[in-house]
Amino acid sequence: MVYPLMIAVLDTNILIKRDIDFSKYKQLYLPESVVRELRDEETRLFYEKHVAFIEVRNPRSLTVETVKRHNAKRNLLLSDPDIDVVALFVDLSNEMFDVWISSDSSKVVCLSDDNGIKQAVCELTKHQENIKIWKFRCYACYEIYDSFREFCAKCGYNSITRVSVRKEGDKEIVNMKKGYKLKDKSVMYKKNEIRTEDQREYNFLAYERRAKANQKSKITKRSDFDLF
Repeated sequence: MVYPLMIAVLDTNILIKRDIDFSKYKQLYLPESVVRELRDEETRLFYEKHVAFIEVRNPRSLTVETVKRHNAKRNLLLSDPDIDVVALFVDLSNEMFDVWISSDSSKVVCLSDDNGIKQAVCELTKHQENIKIWKFRCYACYEIYDSFREFCAKCGYNSITRVSVRKEGDKEIVNMKKGYKLKDKSVMYKKNEIRTEDQREYNFLAYERRAKANQKSKITKRSDFDLF
């Protein structure tokens, strides 16, 4: 089926980038929380220039609560405005689904660069393709957690980062970025760095200490030999 024009829900980044082709859309929507996030002058001017094409509408409170629970369950890390965007998209999608489908029907889309918003939209509207599972991984000891925590329960470091995983049979495989390079995270205490055995700097420090100890040993042996 060919849709004449689409209905779109906008998030903050799309407005900041001003990446919108208004000719493709019958109506554009955004929640009040997104409008409040438009703080720089250029973005505000862009919004006010096109305000005739953009309707401010808040999602239903029940939908917002549903998205919040889904956000917590799936570790999507959505902000409150992001949650409103997803909830508004769900509301509009449900409204379009309930009406009689005709040649005048419009497709609802969500314009966003945020992966969390895209993921929530796919999951809550039953579009199951490209769904990721988000978990948290300690990059010091590689322990995997279902929910976020500040410090790793296994090694004790605050080295927790969010990762996506995929299931292959009974195993969960962590999706690593192509060319991924681990950046060491320094632990500071009273402006001094605490070096640990899994850091390159620690190995270099240990090498320096061994070299100094060997040098002292050589000097001591030479001094003992000079006595005779």
